[in-house]
Amino acid sequence: MGGVGPSRAYFGVITDSKFRSSEMTEQARQEFFESGRWHVNYVMQIIRRKVDANFEPKRVLDFGCGVGRLLIPFAGIAKQVFGLDVSQSMLQEARRNCEVNGVTNVHFLHSDDTLSSLSGGFDLIHSCIVFQHIPVERGRLIFARLLHHLRPGGVGAVQFTYSKARFAATHGIAPVELSPVSVAEPGDSNESLQHEYDSIHVAREPRGSVLRRLHGSWWRAWRVLVLSEAVRRHCLIV
Repeated sequence: MGGVGPSRAYFGVITDSKFRSSEMTEQARQEFFESGRWHVNYVMQIIRRKVDANFEPKRVLDFGCGVGRLLIPFAGIAKQVFGLDVSQSMLQEARRNCEVNGVTNVHFLHSDDTLSSLSGGFDLIHSCIVFQHIPVERGRLIFARLLHHLRPGGVGAVQFTYSKARFAATHGIAPVELSPVSVAEPGDSNESLQHEYDSIHVAREPRGSVLRRLHGSWWRAWRVLVLSEAVRRHCLIV
């Protein structure tokens, strides 16, 4: 399973030179983790607006947790949070970041293609800036296994990359007439920290039907929750 190494762990998430390990200042580190708090807050707002107004996850999984940018804010809204990552060094860095921030309700798990370290179900399964590092067929199987851990009534918020081959003329960005319902909020700015969701698709379908729709060509799906077009990423809520 591919990924971003620990030496580029911060820059690999937000590609601003100030997040390179050689240039990271304390202020930049604070900005990095503030972006995680914004992201988690916005994901929860979307879920409560579009899926379940009373959604209160007790058990959260962040697949590909990296250095813990999202684990820390998730720990503030859930009783138990699980960070899953293929890199042991990333997990060590995530553990250190959680300790520094006084977070004690996060569990760190080593990942593999079969998700062998996972047990039980989750109210929220989340993944962002992860699946693009995994070959499509392997990623599809991992996604299927993740869905098996989603509790009834739970929500999955999972990000996928665009297919540049699908809409080659626009570098993978779907034409405007194909774009789903807008959910961007007035006043949302601060582009350096906020990866705005421009549109959303809520898949209220059985797991198998979601997988069939994504099978072999999920990179091409445009009916999904979209992160900022500037970074050209998709996110699907299931």
